[in-house]
Amino acid sequence: MKAFLSAVFALAIMLTVACLPTSAQILFEDSFLKGAASEKKWMFLQGDWKVQGGALKQNAQDAETIAVIADDFWDDTWNEYIFEVTARRFRGQHGVRIFWRINDDMQAAPGRGAGFLLANPVEGRLADEKRRIKFWWEIGWENKESFVIADVRGVAQRKKGTETKHKLGNEPVQVKIVNQGNVMTLFLDGEVVFDGKDLNGNNGGRVGVGTIGTTAEFDNVFVTGLKGRSVEPGDKLTTTWGSLKALR
Repeated sequence: MKAFLSAVFALAIMLTVACLPTSAQILFEDSFLKGAASEKKWMFLQGDWKVQGGALKQNAQDAETIAVIADDFWDDTWNEYIFEVTARRFRGQHGVRIFWRINDDMQAAPGRGAGFLLANPVEGRLADEKRRIKFWWEIGWENKESFVIADVRGVAQRKKGTETKHKLGNEPVQVKIVNQGNVMTLFLDGEVVFDGKDLNGNNGGRVGVGTIGTTAEFDNVFVTGLKGRSVEPGDKLTTTWGSLKALR
């Protein structure tokens, strides 16, 4: 009888596990709780970046800045993903920038003029000075509007019809970008603010964060695989959002 009950219990456990929803695969995560470990996960290409107080802070108010996930923590085969980050603006004339689909090996980055070259190039990354495709979402502040912007071969172009009209104050906002095939969907605090196709046919690429003339901080960064998932407005990943630190 004891053996029979044990077998029934084991079967019940197996059935319970089998019925649980499949967790999405977290490809990258950083909540900035361990400064030294977090600093290894990022390349700070331009700006005054520091991991402080459990967040990634950018303290250069008079510059265009960018930080991207480091080579050892990114796989170029990750073409379909959900990119989530909490952003908070402190001081400055503008908002924050959320980057994704970076496919230029960081050879082109925010900067003045059509070339968008780094002020301090990373060694070995500007050999051919090619400008390839990437996107950033500029979440505005005060009278600044929000756009999805494509940097295509050195020319920054605002994609038509992508003005979201959202403003960024000093409170944290939760940003989510769903990058799936040639479709991209942008969420701000759970609300869909842009849903459209990539006109340039570029599906995948690295992610990052940045600013323009603004000090800010970023937290709770997650990149989650999209395989086998459907995404609805307001959808929140159990494995991701359950790990979030309280917003400050």
